[in-house]
Amino acid sequence: MFWNWLTSTLNTGIWVFLSLVLWTIICYVYKWVVKKGHRLNNHGKNGEPHINRDIYTELISIKAITGADRVYINRFHNGSEFLPSHPVWKMSRSHEVVVPGITYEAEHYQNMLVSLVTDIITPVILGNSDELGINMVDCGNCPSLNQCKKTNHHVVLLNVEEMSESYCKAFLKEQHIIQSLICGLEKGDSVIGFLGLDFCTIPLPMDKIQEIKHDIIPNVTKIKFLMNQG
Repeated sequence: MFWNWLTSTLNTGIWVFLSLVLWTIICYVYKWVVKKGHRLNNHGKNGEPHINRDIYTELISIKAITGADRVYINRFHNGSEFLPSHPVWKMSRSHEVVVPGITYEAEHYQNMLVSLVTDIITPVILGNSDELGINMVDCGNCPSLNQCKKTNHHVVLLNVEEMSESYCKAFLKEQHIIQSLICGLEKGDSVIGFLGLDFCTIPLPMDKIQEIKHDIIPNVTKIKFLMNQG
């Protein structure tokens, strides 16, 4: 009698244990799928699937053309709404692609207070900088000078190691960024966000940066068009 009870209890315990293990695995897989989907989906206003798909296509193209380790779009907004006509208070990363071995950082850029990173935001909006390590990228000997100036509005190059010690510099270094190229994105007369290219391995010389600026003109033009559809 005792042995029958003990065997039944053990069997029940084993089944309960296995059920808990299975449930844990299911929860883990679900969490992983949701997190991966979060990385691939837009966090902002552009909810139309075809717009998101086309924007990601352009980002992947830019990554291939430039050799950047991380390419992304950050958008300015107030609260949970993208409001290009209102003052900038926050920004969120709406799209991001990376090369293997480089981390996704979108989760760290949701509803970020712009005041934390004004060093890099101000040049994108105003078109000038006198901060160490933060330089405006002129067109140099660009073969498409006029088109370049029109399309690539307020392009900024961050050389992280040369920047003054600040929260902004520390934040960029946490992401292993050596250089970052930032291009303002406009809707009408307002800068509503920026395209960013992070380089995490070796810094590029200015002539290469100018070449990249020119090479991505078609992609930047298409991204601006798509964002203005949302």
